[in-house]
Amino acid sequence: FVRSIAETIRLAREQADGPMLTRCANMLNVNLGMKPLPGATAALEHALLVLDHDDLATRATALAGLACAAPACFAAERCEPLIAEAERLARKADSALALLAALRAKLYLRGGPARRKEAEETANELERLALQNPTRMPVLPAQLSIHRAVIALQQGDPQAIHAALSHASARCGSVRERELRWHSER
Repeated sequence: FVRSIAETIRLAREQADGPMLTRCANMLNVNLGMKPLPGATAALEHALLVLDHDDLATRATALAGLACAAPACFAAERCEPLIAEAERLARKADSALALLAALRAKLYLRGGPARRKEAEETANELERLALQNPTRMPVLPAQLSIHRAVIALQQGDPQAIHAALSHASARCGSVRERELRWHSER
């Protein structure tokens, strides 16, 4: 997988194909919070240089990916402007998938206890987005349930943890998402 993505990034860079660079780079960090594969930052930075300025949706997706990639993700002063711009562009483009990328980045980077209300609002907006796009975002409800399980764990609420994990497991079973189901059952 890594070699294939690296080769595709090399070819996309050669061809100055910003959308392909964006797609490939985001595949290197598909599970936010897990260890990313190397190369995403450089590919996303290059994508932003070659992307058409009118391609707001892809620019938003690239900015959201960059906000979640090292080293930007380690410093609020670096990732905050990226998230804000990604969300602004996604809304302006009226692209559900770009908004998904921006809001997932926002939830990941701002989802801790210090911003609980904002995180819940973002999660609720993501839920509405998933309901509007069930075939394009079938796993999103399970991902949000995992997020809610973590919040419940931080708050010491075992019933909410169980409910969130049960919902995640059931959703994963219905869409045949094995990896996330495995995590929700552990």
